[in-house]
Amino acid sequence: AYDYLLKPLPGMNDILRIVSRALERQRLLEGNQELIAHLKRKVYELNILYQISHAVSYTLDYYQLINILLNSLNRVIDFDVASSFLIEENKYYSSIYLARPLTESLLERVKADIFSEFVHRTAEKPLKTDVLFNLTPLYKENSDKSEVVKQFKTSYSFPLIIDKKPMGIINIASHKQGIFSERDIGLVNTIIDHICGS
Repeated sequence: AYDYLLKPLPGMNDILRIVSRALERQRLLEGNQELIAHLKRKVYELNILYQISHAVSYTLDYYQLINILLNSLNRVIDFDVASSFLIEENKYYSSIYLARPLTESLLERVKADIFSEFVHRTAEKPLKTDVLFNLTPLYKENSDKSEVVKQFKTSYSFPLIIDKKPMGIINIASHKQGIFSERDIGLVNTIIDHICGS
């Protein structure tokens, strides 16, 4: 049991080799975690595209397709709110998906902003009373996403162009500065192109 007292200490080269192997193992573990996170993101992206493609095969209801997109998007993009405003068959639809709760005043601002951006991009002039409105919370109470958001620091809008005509708008926003990467923007654009090209 006490034989370690009798053994000679390993040489400096042995110690350096052991430390080097431990550091290399740690670097590989971190690299594997990054690859797993990247793979999970790709699986979610493909899942969203599959859901949209599947929905396109049985419906051309753009409102339904946009809602599938907004409902799924929070698994790959860290937004606080995703909103849309769309005209389809002379009816107006607005959807807001909350990944985090908003103050009442911020929620009202989201509604007003998506409405005014829709009017600006489409030259449509709907009455607010003519809009079918949908509000869907995606967060769970007492989760890490249940803290109330008071302001946005980043937002991005995507026009919905159907048959070369502006038909709506999608917006994502976050309280985090510069949170949306080029990859995030590219993913949303790709999915929107797929929806609008259907």
